[in-house]
Amino acid sequence: MSERPQIRLATPSDADDLAALWIEFGRYYAERDAAWYRVPEEEGLSDWFRDALARDREDDDVIWLVADEGGRVVGSIQARIWRPFPDAERQLVREVGEVVLKVDSLVVTQLERRRGVGRELMSAIEDWAVKRGASQAVVISVADSPTSVPFYESGMGYRRKTIGFWKELPNDS
Repeated sequence: MSERPQIRLATPSDADDLAALWIEFGRYYAERDAAWYRVPEEEGLSDWFRDALARDREDDDVIWLVADEGGRVVGSIQARIWRPFPDAERQLVREVGEVVLKVDSLVVTQLERRRGVGRELMSAIEDWAVKRGASQAVVISVADSPTSVPFYESGMGYRRKTIGFWKELPNDS
């Protein structure tokens, strides 16, 4: 990577690159845990991204950025603002009364990982969120991810705060 990628809003013209990036990321995680992850179906994936980009533009509290290096998308981040609950004063958890940045996905091509692209995308999203009144940020990740856990904890200064539990339920069909 010779120069830093440009961080900009994603556009429908990025759909093909986003689809390829999504497939690459799916393969990466499916190789690590095929019971939990899969490679998305390629057919129609670019159209799915184009449609999603059109929908997300309708909500001021949703943002989708890409890292563009010479006209090629090498990273993507999607995030949203969670607004305070209407009954926040009755809730036990303080965060439901605050504006919170929720990072939905961060994806960087394998060739660009560990070169600062993810950090630049996260910093851009955090700056956007602060301007929208956010006082906190949340990222939900797989607890044993060999890439995302060190990135968020050591690289971005996030800390573990909650834990989720999953259980497969019997299928009656």
